[in-house]
Amino acid sequence: MRRGQVLILLALASGLMSVLLAVAVNVATGGTLPGRWAGYAGWAWPAVGVLAVVTVALAFWQQNLQDRSPGHQPQPEPVPVPAELPDQSARFAGRVRELAALRVLVDGGARVIAIAGTPGVL
Repeated sequence: MRRGQVLILLALASGLMSVLLAVAVNVATGGTLPGRWAGYAGWAWPAVGVLAVVTVALAFWQQNLQDRSPGHQPQPEPVPVPAELPDQSARFAGRVRELAALRVLVDGGARVIAIAGTPGVL
């Protein structure tokens, strides 16, 4: 069976599952089935269980067909890219005047302070 056919069966099984679940809940909450269907009320939940198994089997089958399709190639695992910052410096080296200016700003209630400069220079 081709992948497209399995997808159609999977869609039909999913739609039928919705209807059977509604019927099973109706029966479980005291509802009745109309006319000649009334005698099948006890089969509502078993039918839901069987259809659930069929739906899962179709989903696995569809996935297996996708993995074996002629143009399908497994995707390699992505190579992790380092995203770590260097260790934090304990202090600014030789920046006594700049640190004093920052302390004045912080003590004065500044909420945002931007420091600009060449990256990696302490």
